[in-house]
Amino acid sequence: MYNVPLPKGDFYVQFTSAVDAKLDPDYKSTLTVLMSEIKHRYAEYEQNVQNLETVTEVLRTADEAKALLSCYSPSLKLRLLSELRDRLPNRITELANAVAETIRCPYCQLEPAGRWDHFLPSGRFPDFAMYSPNLIFVCDSCNSGIKKDDLVSPIRSTINPYYDALDSTSLLECVVSVVEVGNERKLLLSFSISNKSGGCAYLVPLAKRHFCAYGLEAKFISVSAEEMVELINDYIFLFDRHRRHLTEVELNAWVESKRSSIRKLYPSQNYWKNALWAGIQACPDLLAYLMERCDRGRARPTVP
Repeated sequence: MYNVPLPKGDFYVQFTSAVDAKLDPDYKSTLTVLMSEIKHRYAEYEQNVQNLETVTEVLRTADEAKALLSCYSPSLKLRLLSELRDRLPNRITELANAVAETIRCPYCQLEPAGRWDHFLPSGRFPDFAMYSPNLIFVCDSCNSGIKKDDLVSPIRSTINPYYDALDSTSLLECVVSVVEVGNERKLLLSFSISNKSGGCAYLVPLAKRHFCAYGLEAKFISVSAEEMVELINDYIFLFDRHRRHLTEVELNAWVESKRSSIRKLYPSQNYWKNALWAGIQACPDLLAYLMERCDRGRARPTVP
């Protein structure tokens, strides 16, 4: 969950230009009649950006809906993607992984974005089929497998990366604890939306609904397993280099350096790696756990 820079431009002018460019006379005639109404619809959208679930659903004829949906063209998608890449800061591109400049999905933070999602679904809101602020670049899984019409209205359960104050509000937290399992210790992770978050009153319950609807806790725990293996292996490397265990002060400084490097790439407070490493740093039994894992042979560990 992170903010994406809002598209810029005169969106009504973009709509009228699309109408003027229509070669199909029936589409052009239908859209010309709707021009004034579409201008008012765009204004309604702008006036309700923090509660888009209240935007009126206007019943369109089949011909009107078809003409409006025809404005969502392949050339529009290419233009929007080019403009999005120009707007995005480097933090949102996946610089740490093998595929450079892959945009991560703002709904789940995990999968590469690959298609445009109509935040207000085009089947019910064809008026906004080509309206740039209604189009969000997301992954196939979130768009096709998770996000349904009922996640937008009547009670919204999907965050809007354009308008919800995600980067300025601390929402996501991770608790890392050490538990006894038989004769050994294991790390237990839990992700959640914090009740202590400040900011907009509506944002915490919305984030909780989004977090649940998109199954983010299980997904974040799953991808965190690799980070935990790296944590243990890095500690073993440090032990071999120094020929001793770290002190609490040294461990805290090392973890803080890891957190700092992640924050440089992903400053959003709600990026899952930031939450994970904050939880790691806050874990009171972390050093004892790492010492035990290291002393059990310093072989490459399995997933904890």
